[in-house]
Amino acid sequence: MSADIALIGLAVMGKNLILNMDDHGFTVCAFNRTVEKVTEFMEGEARGTNVIGATSLADMVSTLKCPRRVMLLVKAGHAVDTFINSIVPLLDQGPSVCQGRHRLGDLPGRHGVHPQVPETRHAPRQGRPRRRHLHQ
Repeated sequence: MSADIALIGLAVMGKNLILNMDDHGFTVCAFNRTVEKVTEFMEGEARGTNVIGATSLADMVSTLKCPRRVMLLVKAGHAVDTFINSIVPLLDQGPSVCQGRHRLGDLPGRHGVHPQVPETRHAPRQGRPRRRHLHQ
């Protein structure tokens, strides 16, 4: 089985996002620096799903469909740079690496894109306007 996307970081948000993507028909490869967390997740919450557990970065990359997509949900800062520097050499040309965190302003001069990963521009949001909160 091949995965649509890989997610690195099995804290609460990472686990829930993986399970959500699985519920919506995506095959996700789960990886964590601490491999025991992958085993616990696969034997626990992810049992009976289409989630694939990886025990190494090379194993994770080998499960991905092309174009390979990797999402990072790890602590901002050095951990992000370390993972990206480890992953990019394993990927084909033009990888998509997305780092997720609560605030983009955590690191000055960083806007969610690593220098080794080509930046993707998105078209402005179209369609319905965003809903306003009822209680303002």
